[in-house]
Amino acid sequence: MDKNFFIRLGILFILLGFILISIQEVSAYIKNYNEDVLMSQKISSSIDFNYESFQDSIIGYKKSLEDTYELFDLYLDDFEVINKKILSQIELVNHWLEKTYSYSFVLYDSCQYDLSNKLLKSKCNNFYLNYVGMIDSYKKMINKYNDIVSLYNHYISDSGKSSISLYDSYNQDLYLLYKHIYTIK
Repeated sequence: MDKNFFIRLGILFILLGFILISIQEVSAYIKNYNEDVLMSQKISSSIDFNYESFQDSIIGYKKSLEDTYELFDLYLDDFEVINKKILSQIELVNHWLEKTYSYSFVLYDSCQYDLSNKLLKSKCNNFYLNYVGMIDSYKKMINKYNDIVSLYNHYISDSGKSSISLYDSYNQDLYLLYKHIYTIK
């Protein structure tokens, strides 16, 4: 056999090896690209669905919060009678708060990705602002209720009536997510 034959055969193997490596790299790139596209679509649909549900829950939350504040406009003489209604209204606010939390957690996770879509970025920013505002307004409502209870307890202190306990509103999950969101904003 000729020496040129072995050189040509060596060059052919090198070219085949280079071609196979190139094909492998291109197929890996295409596979990763397709996975990224699928992941982006999954994140996008997750944000869209959960954002709409979150917004619906926010509307219910705001309505129940307004209704609760309307009950705060009272005379201290009437507080003992209205207190059960106020507490049930606060529980309704808590219901909406808990309902938003399930969507909030998914939204928070989905919004952590680098989003190139401006609409999705906007939804995530609105989510952050709405969630922080929701928790802040909830804390203000509970503080307002506790202020009324404190005034009422002071008002009845000499009458011999039993005092009313302050409302304990701490929910670790809600405030933990609030803390995370507040630090990124």
